[in-house]
Amino acid sequence: MEKPEVSDSLYVPAGQFSFCIPHAGLYKVTLDACHKFDKPFYELRIPQDVPLAASATKFMISASVELNPEDLAFDDMELLIKSYSDEQTVPVTSSSANKLIFTSYLSYLDTVAPITLVPQSKTYLFNPTSHVFHFNGECHLDEITFKADKGVFLEGRVMPAVEGVEIRSSHSKDPNVILKGKNGYKFEKTDELGVLRAIKLSQLIVVATDVETGKPLSSRPGEYFLRPILQEYQFEPKSLTININEGELETVSVKGHRFAYSVFGKVSHPAGQPVSSMVVEAVSEQCSQLQEEDTTDERGEYRIRGLHPNCVYRLVLKTPSGQRMKSYPRYYDITVCSIFKAKSRDFLTQIFTSSAKSSLPVLWLK
Repeated sequence: MEKPEVSDSLYVPAGQFSFCIPHAGLYKVTLDACHKFDKPFYELRIPQDVPLAASATKFMISASVELNPEDLAFDDMELLIKSYSDEQTVPVTSSSANKLIFTSYLSYLDTVAPITLVPQSKTYLFNPTSHVFHFNGECHLDEITFKADKGVFLEGRVMPAVEGVEIRSSHSKDPNVILKGKNGYKFEKTDELGVLRAIKLSQLIVVATDVETGKPLSSRPGEYFLRPILQEYQFEPKSLTININEGELETVSVKGHRFAYSVFGKVSHPAGQPVSSMVVEAVSEQCSQLQEEDTTDERGEYRIRGLHPNCVYRLVLKTPSGQRMKSYPRYYDITVCSIFKAKSRDFLTQIFTSSAKSSLPVLWLK
């Protein structure tokens, strides 16, 4: 500094070393490296009384993201660095051609745990999605190169509105492949891409209580016999024995195979008023006289369960006493076949229309 006309640079190896300076005086020493030191610069007086000591406190790491040549917008791209000492989000430091460079620094404290690098963007997807390495107390330059591809955005909605539904597009090229899920709901696709119809499933909770105390009866440790029963389903295994140990939670999985289906419908007067307490009977002469029936409720609606596939059923209307009613048409033949399963249709809808004067039902097919 006292002789500004004297300036030079030299390579400095690690450890202790010596070099010659042509003139005595006070000099400013600046270290240019991939490290950060305890001081931004050092003063060195020649002749020297004590050795100059410089300590590296932080060490550079760098990573890059490679873009496709046609993708030039990267304003929202960042690199999340998770280390032992902290988490930091680093913006783009520099760029060259189709590559973005991210640089940051780690300290000696970060040698005790793995370092995780996670590229982030609202518009790009990355491969790999993250990178983990062990910091050894030295600079890690160009540690990893991530490949960035611009994402495809899918918009849609759930009808009626349901919160907390997980929507995932699992196919890399076909946006029509959409996975959705939430406990207690079933979802059906519609004709509009991205629009899903939500159907809330029924739940049955059985609580067993002591008749005298009213307190719930808990399952004591021991052996229990379990037999799943659900109409129109067969389960594998049909029954099983489980052992419950004290303090343990047991989960049992059974597989249900659907072997029968349902028909929904409604009985009404010509003016539209519902007809209750009417019996709708389904008989299949083709399949060993299989017979199922149901009685209409106060809304005139019925549901006949247990109809077997590939069987032709004749639907007729009867009085509560079992007498056949005249109808128009007199009956309706339906076939439960594999096409309903293939289209995820569990039912057909028939509407009987009953004349108030003649009691002549009219059958409509929806």
